[in-house]
Amino acid sequence: EEALQAKILEFEKQIRLVDAERDAAQAQKTFLQNIGRQANLRSDEAIAELQLNSGDWVGAGDALGSGLAKAQKALVELDDKRRVLNEQLNAVRNEMNQLRTGQTSAYRVEIPLESSAATKLTVDLSYQVTNATWHPIYDARLDTESGDLELTQYGVVSQRTGEDWSDITLTLSTAQPHRNANLGELGVHWVDLNRRYAERSKAYGGAPAQQSLATLSMMDSVAEYEMAEEMVAAPMKKEMRAARFNYAEINTGGFSSEYKIPGPSSVKADGSETKLAVGNYALESELQIHVRPQLSLEAFLAAHTVLKSEAPVLAGQVSLFRDGAYIGQNYLPMLSPEETYDFYFGIDDMVRVKRETLKDERTDAGMIMRDNILERHYVTEVENLHKDAVKVVLQENVPVSRHDSVTVEVLRHETTQGYKQDVEDVKGVMQWDLDVQPKDKSKVKLGYKVTWPKGESVSGL
Repeated sequence: EEALQAKILEFEKQIRLVDAERDAAQAQKTFLQNIGRQANLRSDEAIAELQLNSGDWVGAGDALGSGLAKAQKALVELDDKRRVLNEQLNAVRNEMNQLRTGQTSAYRVEIPLESSAATKLTVDLSYQVTNATWHPIYDARLDTESGDLELTQYGVVSQRTGEDWSDITLTLSTAQPHRNANLGELGVHWVDLNRRYAERSKAYGGAPAQQSLATLSMMDSVAEYEMAEEMVAAPMKKEMRAARFNYAEINTGGFSSEYKIPGPSSVKADGSETKLAVGNYALESELQIHVRPQLSLEAFLAAHTVLKSEAPVLAGQVSLFRDGAYIGQNYLPMLSPEETYDFYFGIDDMVRVKRETLKDERTDAGMIMRDNILERHYVTEVENLHKDAVKVVLQENVPVSRHDSVTVEVLRHETTQGYKQDVEDVKGVMQWDLDVQPKDKSKVKLGYKVTWPKGESVSGL
């Protein structure tokens, strides 16, 4: 603010100087115009008395015209100069308005010191300010020839602390000093009968001690039901409000790390973002082709990656590059050391996928059959057009029953064996790991049967 105020004063001074020069030029112009008017009167008198000396009058006219032209030119140039200075002054004033806090504050630090003689004291003062933040972003660059994956982290820093950071030593930390450090105390969780609705429940055959929203839904008035729903849920809502914390902008899930930025860094105080390089992560990756034919007949190139760095990967936006070409963006979740993650780098057109439905038949229960039966058979073909073998991860899912009377059976003779079940703890997801040789094809079969009782209907099929 002091620097901007000094600029404002300097521009105002220059504008006053321009105004002074303009006043002088205007006075000169007015003086010359007055001489011209007097010369016109004299010339009229000379003409009347036949005493006209044409040479003198022509010379005087030329001198007067030249003087007026110079004065007018000076006025135009000074007006233009004043306009430019006003624009610059307004720009600085706008910048001042954006930065001006409207108030000033100061801190006083007192240090008790005792010394037997005169000495020198060096003080290192550290303090915490608000309105400074950072978040991580990443570049993931894949070399498909070598299979190497490089993950580079950047810190995007912005601040409105009131002063620019110029050529400072900057450390980025995942610590959250504004987060609540204390665990709250548990209070008594009271449960009581709501007499009004307990009596209403009795009228519908319900027991007062077993009051439920299902019973309350039998009320004639929708408004009364909604009010009862709020009353039943109120204790839980109150408990949830008591357990909330003020989280900082970065949630590391319990990890605390520091990233010291190499070299001096500069960050403006206007809130603009500055991107600073943090470093690379150590990774182990394997190229795979992921196929999910129920969703898409495209084959996706993936880098199955294990994090080998000691520091965790914080959640953030990641830009994906394949062989130097930008593919797109994704959101990278937080990863702990030794955790695995699949980076996707778009569609691999050198792997073709075909899927065919071999059977889709339903048999309804009748005189002979007691149950309804739905049977489906599929075959998926993966063709490798690469010059090298590829590792293919193919996933399918089969229906999962929610009722004891509905059964789902994977047909052994119609299904390619060697699959994994309930992959990543998702029920019904099956996975085949295939090594497909160059210019070769591999087929995966899947067959299942769903059975449910006569007279019943099922959803989800």
